[in-house]
Amino acid sequence: MLPMPANENAFITEIIPAASVDDLLMHSILIVSGAHLNFDDDADGTAQKATLCHYSSLIRLLRAEFIELKDSDVRHDLTTHFGLGLELYSYLIVTNCLTPYGLLSERMFSMDHFITSLNSLSPYPTFGIMFAGFHGLFELIPQTSLLFAKRLVEQEAGVIDPSPGCVELHDTIQSRLHNWNDAQAATHKFHDKGSIEYVSKALRHSLEIYLRAAMQGSSIPSPETISEIQSHVDIILDSGHKLDDSQWTAILMWPCLIACSCTTQQDMQELLSRGLRSSRYRMKHSIRASNLLQRLWDDPDPRMYGPYGLYLAISKYDTTFATL
Repeated sequence: MLPMPANENAFITEIIPAASVDDLLMHSILIVSGAHLNFDDDADGTAQKATLCHYSSLIRLLRAEFIELKDSDVRHDLTTHFGLGLELYSYLIVTNCLTPYGLLSERMFSMDHFITSLNSLSPYPTFGIMFAGFHGLFELIPQTSLLFAKRLVEQEAGVIDPSPGCVELHDTIQSRLHNWNDAQAATHKFHDKGSIEYVSKALRHSLEIYLRAAMQGSSIPSPETISEIQSHVDIILDSGHKLDDSQWTAILMWPCLIACSCTTQQDMQELLSRGLRSSRYRMKHSIRASNLLQRLWDDPDPRMYGPYGLYLAISKYDTTFATL
């Protein structure tokens, strides 16, 4: 499920071999797998029961490890695992920046420096395991989420036009977005260079939508704005279609949700909903994404459109929604 060849996948080269001789690690992997395996309704609860058994075993083993742990047992060669953990954590935070930062208590998290400046993770040997060379684009997502929140707070205070601070932050993010070059992602680690163009398009055009929504705040978009946004949506969906059978789709849930939140045609909504429900990854979060989007599309509130509408839908229907 990572956008790279198997021989560059640290989950395969590092974690799975270690788990084969480590019950604690194996239970951890099976817990994560079990959390996603309940792709369908699983009426008899088999997957849930099995996952809970692994949770129980993991807790028991951890308690035993902590009791026996001594200072001399702590290893100092964990750089690879630490780097992998940081990048995985960063990916989870970044791709769940679907609401303006800090406005929902259920979705509060620490915006650490390495979240908004992912290049700081480059010294670790696993750098790129999740972001696949696109860290320069992904780090603009939490930065825009911060801008989004700032603009909404201004509007709540009666400030109609964006403040100079908001305009400056917007222009900085937009400049970095427009100056992005696909060559920045074309590293030696990622051999599927033919797909880089489409991944870049999906990310860049979804960021264009998110950035525009951040400055618009809670204002209802005009028909002209919706028409302009639709041009970005068309590019995102076309790029996603071209990548449909590629491993790159593993990192495109965020662009997908941004584009889908701006989709107003019912036939396209139905097509996108079916696509999420029949995902080849067969994971529960894609079902939750489909359900969330359907509620957004069905809600008569005129504000239920785009990233702000996604924020309202998450607030109203599923505050714990996660992209993974």
